[in-house]
Amino acid sequence: MIVAKINLLRIPKDRIINGEKGKYIDLVIVKKKEADQYGHTHFVAISQSKEERESKADTIFVGQAKEFGQKMSKEEVVKVESNQRDDFDLDEQSDDLPF
Repeated sequence: MIVAKINLLRIPKDRIINGEKGKYIDLVIVKKKEADQYGHTHFVAISQSKEERESKADTIFVGQAKEFGQKMSKEEVVKVESNQRDDFDLDEQSDDLPF
């Protein structure tokens, strides 16, 4: 399992995709060579197009992530499932977002 924190203020408005069912952003999570002082094992960046990769455009970093062991106890699975909300509505939550 990988747990990530994303800084929404770092996401350029032109990278947000307006879809039929919501707003989306294409992200990549890349494993670092070694963990940093806070235990972050991955970084999160905005996905680049083929043209951006070929032109060696700057990567837009938007967050960090930590990898946790793959094995979860039954209690941990229940806790994760109970924290998920099926009724989450982005439109209700997005009044203070920068985009």
